[in-house]
Amino acid sequence: MTLCSLTALTALLHSLTPALLAWRPLLDPLPIDNVWMILLLPLSVGVAIVYKTIKLNDMATLPRQAAVLSAQIIVFMLLAAAIIWVVVEVA
Repeated sequence: MTLCSLTALTALLHSLTPALLAWRPLLDPLPIDNVWMILLLPLSVGVAIVYKTIKLNDMATLPRQAAVLSAQIIVFMLLAAAIIWVVVEVA
């Protein structure tokens, strides 16, 4: 690598540094404080689809089985949230 190409690479890195440091995922999380509970729905659907894809022998039943499992996940998350709310607020 020549000195000229090394200098050009260094200049390119210095020009990209502000853009690369604009958002640091672990240090500056996205401001989704108001909508994070909505993101649990696609998460539960994704988990259900992946789990049922691994466990089922017949993929024809995958949509129904994944829908049932994702509904179960959502119901039990709501139940757990209600129980925790009762423990924290009422007791």
